[in-house]
Parts: sequence; C-alpha cells; structure tokens
Amino acid sequence: MNKTYNRLLNTLYEFLKQGISPQELALAVALGVTIGMFPVQGTTTLICILVSLVFRLNIVVIQLANYLSIPLMMVMLVPFYTIGHHLFSRSPFTWNLEQLMLLFKHDFVGALTQLSWSIGYAVLTWLILAPLATVIIYFIALRILKRLRIQPSE
Repeated sequence: MNKTYNRLLNTLYEFLKQGISPQELALAVALGVTIGMFPVQGTTTLICILVSLVFRLNIVVIQLANYLSIPLMMVMLVPFYTIGHHLFSRSPFTWNLEQLMLLFKHDFVGALTQLSWSIGYAVLTWLILAPLATVIIYFIALRILKRLRIQPSE
C-alpha cells in the first residue's frame, strides 16, 4: 500500500513539474474522486471526460482519480441507494451490494429498468452530497500537493 501511495505521489509530482498548478491538480483529483463515486456504474469515464473538457482539466489526472476511486464507489453504492430511498421514497431499499453487482453485470439495461426509481434517488443523493465531497477532497488534495511541490516522495 505504501509503495502504491508513493508511486501515486510521484506521478502527481511529475505533473507539478510539467507546470500544472497545485490548484488545478487538486481540482482534477477532487472531481475525479467525486465523479468516481457516482452511483451508476459504467458512466464515470464519460462524465470525467466531459468535465475535463468543460473545465479544461488534465484528463489523465481526472481519470486516474476516477479509476482509483472505484473501491470507494463500490462501498458507497448501497448507502447512496439506501439514503436516496429514505429521502425520496416511502418504500425501503432492500438490495445489497452483491445483488446490485450481479444484476448490473448480467443485464445492464434490465437493471436500469428494474431500478430506475432507485437509481434516480441514488443520483439525487449523490448530487446533494457531491459538492461538499468535492470541496473536502479538493482542500485535502491541495494541502498534499503543496507539500509535494516542496519535497517529492522517494
């Protein structure tokens, strides 16, 4: 884990050496991680590409953050769906992560159809929480990148 972390920091340091500001890098990381938690599998790569084009962010950094946040997305799937149901529906959400993954894996379109309201509730929950998550991740990443700019990891 420590080796992977150091490799990630060295990669970010290389981007800093290329002239990308810590603020721009932190924003790309924050948006990549936040978008990576989007509760609809298979959509985050396209969303990251669009966001990187609109905000003129480094596409490699935003996609790297997106891909590295896949485990976080898996952990957040059920909470987004559950919270969404609590906020916007009268019926409880009774699926677990394994059931959701199997459903999407075997029949993506069927899963979207079967879970359309649940997906909508999860997306609304993500939309509510995403701005706060982005700000928090941005400031954490910015602090790390400013330190990294001074002294790269070995």
